[in-house]
Amino acid sequence: MSTTLLKILPLIAAGILLSACASHEIVISSDEVASVAKATQIKTSTTDQSVTYIGPEIFTVGADNTSLQFWLVATKNSDGRVSYRAVGKIVYLNGMREYQSAQIVNGATVPFKSLNRMAGPCGSMGCEFGEEVSIELSEDFLVQKKKTGFEINVSSKKGVTNTLFYSISYLTGYMSVLGK
Repeated sequence: MSTTLLKILPLIAAGILLSACASHEIVISSDEVASVAKATQIKTSTTDQSVTYIGPEIFTVGADNTSLQFWLVATKNSDGRVSYRAVGKIVYLNGMREYQSAQIVNGATVPFKSLNRMAGPCGSMGCEFGEEVSIELSEDFLVQKKKTGFEINVSSKKGVTNTLFYSISYLTGYMSVLGK
């Protein structure tokens, strides 16, 4: 090979890599979408005939070594009206944080509800604390975000913010179970 070709070859390779990175096309694996749809639980209430759709749980680690476990829940009542919410369990060490608000990243503050706060066992690393939260979302919002995914920042009185991320694949699979 000539020395000129050896000099140009790395530049061509870099150009190909950079052009691939510049692509804004998002590819969704059909396997991921199908897995989310298959893992979504459907439960019918025997008392009021409402139907609840519980999406699969997402596990991740957030700010300050916080364990995050979150999913989507939709409830269709007997008159056909559907309500949607993001539900999460937030587990961390050393002092109750008291999560109190939620905001869509680059968007509006959304209705937030603290469902439960608990103190757990203590060990050599400190005491474990946990909170369960619920965040109201609209159907229109979820259908729109199937194209991009979305993030929700959940903030505490102690100043700690954690982000819940719902991917395109998760939303597409989950909403397909609801026919959306």
